[in-house]
Amino acid sequence: DGDGSLNVVITTSGYPEKSGLDEADHQGITLGRRWFDAIGNPIDVGSRVLAGDVVIVEIQWKSSLRRDVPNVAIVELLPGGMEFELPKLITSATTETTFDAVDRIEFRDDRLIAFDTVTPNRQRIRYAMRAVVPGDWTVPGTRAESMYEETVRSQLPVKSVEIAFE
Repeated sequence: DGDGSLNVVITTSGYPEKSGLDEADHQGITLGRRWFDAIGNPIDVGSRVLAGDVVIVEIQWKSSLRRDVPNVAIVELLPGGMEFELPKLITSATTETTFDAVDRIEFRDDRLIAFDTVTPNRQRIRYAMRAVVPGDWTVPGTRAESMYEETVRSQLPVKSVEIAFE
């Protein structure tokens, strides 16, 4: 009670189950994502997979502005229940990776972050992930955002995936 000001700090974490997007939202960058099984057959993003399976993820992007867009961050959050299958590890089951198209790439515990100059030509990266924890999980939508042009961005809708025992 009184005339003083009130300050509130709200802290959140995690990733929303629903993105509000039913379809991809492209603003100057066209972004796509495809999944493949371990032998290269296409599967639907969010298809049911078995615990232990390797899934190859391909992310594609290009500028729809007919010019290069420098300093773009492409962020791919891992679905729950999945972990990266890093090709540099001797225990890795796959070498199906392609990172040459980007200026810089970082693997974190829960995400891949690629930094690139997006051109009108289609560019892509591929990486492998392994299904490790059975359950129903969220597949976050891949995002691409220009670091210096706030209107240039792209986001894919959220999907879901079931990781099952045999």
